[in-house]
Amino acid sequence: VNNAGVSLHENSFFDVVPEGFDTQIDTNFKGGYFLTQSFIKRMIELGRAGNVLFISSETGETVDFRPYGFTKAAVNSMVQGLAYLYAKNNIRVNAIAPGFISSANEIDNMDEEFIATETEKILVKRIGTEQDVANLVEFLASDKSSFINNEVIRIDGGVYGNF
Repeated sequence: VNNAGVSLHENSFFDVVPEGFDTQIDTNFKGGYFLTQSFIKRMIELGRAGNVLFISSETGETVDFRPYGFTKAAVNSMVQGLAYLYAKNNIRVNAIAPGFISSANEIDNMDEEFIATETEKILVKRIGTEQDVANLVEFLASDKSSFINNEVIRIDGGVYGNF
């Protein structure tokens, strides 16, 4: 499971600086790329099946001006390419694309008006939790999902495409 990620939440296109750009590329894309490269190579050498899971973001499926969004779009593209290339080796590659996910501690420290505004956008009318994502990770990492490959699965309570 490739779960490293960082967003610097730049406010504008002009707030992005080379150091922050590199940090996000290295953490969100480059690290997972080379870790997965080593893993797949080893599974092929051993003749074993494999299961790779990336934690992406729904931001990777939307337009963005920030490096965070670019890196998540690149992760989603990589999932599709690797799934296609290594299915013949019985290696599955998928991603989870969370929307607004927060820990209980973070929610306790957020502005109530902000929480209400964000919750209104979500069809299920609640902010997602770490456990929601963990449940999906557990399923995709298990044999119960053995027929799922080449997917980027949004977990956002129904925000994406909500009109």
